[in-house]
Amino acid sequence: MRCSHCDTEIADNALNCYRCGKATAEPKLAPPRGHIRSRVVAIVALVLVIAGSIGLRKTIADDTARIAVGVLEVVFIAILSFRIFRAR
Repeated sequence: MRCSHCDTEIADNALNCYRCGKATAEPKLAPPRGHIRSRVVAIVALVLVIAGSIGLRKTIADDTARIAVGVLEVVFIAILSFRIFRAR
């Protein structure tokens, strides 16, 4: 059998071409689509965390506690951002 993309001779039962890496046949199942609802929930949570942390930092008088809240805020925002924008 020959690869339809690069015209290399490949095995008859090959799933991918060893030279160009292209699939030899169309997939039987479509890849799953992104979950829009979970992204919307994550974006709303991100907005709420940012708004809440701004208000929380204004009410904390202790500098050490304010720094700790800021660090936790950055970590939580990074986790949510990764969840929202991860490549799939």
